[in-house]
Amino acid sequence: MSTGRRPMTMQESLNQAGSTQGNVAMARRDRNRRVTRRLWITAIQLGLFLVFLAAWQWLPSIPWLASKSHVFDSYFVSSPSKIAQRLRELFSGVDSVTPIWTYIWNTISASTIGLLIGMSLGAVFGLILGSSAVLSDILRPFLVALNAIPRIALIPIVVVLFGPTTLGSITVSVMVTFFIAFFNAYEGARSVAPQLIQNGDR
Repeated sequence: MSTGRRPMTMQESLNQAGSTQGNVAMARRDRNRRVTRRLWITAIQLGLFLVFLAAWQWLPSIPWLASKSHVFDSYFVSSPSKIAQRLRELFSGVDSVTPIWTYIWNTISASTIGLLIGMSLGAVFGLILGSSAVLSDILRPFLVALNAIPRIALIPIVVVLFGPTTLGSITVSVMVTFFIAFFNAYEGARSVAPQLIQNGDR
């Protein structure tokens, strides 16, 4: 049974093959142009960064510039080489400098514990208030008001209450993460259709 389509001639087959090859070549040229453009942009960005580091390193060492503005005074702006040297001392503990690893570990552990506590409490309270219209109407305004307080303003209070201890760091981490988890869980619970909850209770 005939399909109604005539067979392609040799010329049409050659034209179709040439068109396909042309499309492939055009796509390859476009890809090469994108790669070349990306390399040029990266090279320019790297060059600008190196110029910035060189200016930061050498401009403050010019006495005339330092006398004109404190921006070029090496006492205030330091230099990349001095920063690298100080970091090497802090990480290696040379020249009687206390290594920074102990403090880094304390900070990471306190932040991790505070993150887990804050996310857990925030998720639980968010789901509870999101599932209860009465509790939401009563407590949500207070939580919104607490969330509006800048966290950095509460840090001195935490330091006074707990001191510069691990407990204080955990408390700050909990304050930062609690409201993020709370409002996400709250909005998630509020967005669930009541019909789904009723069907689940059956």
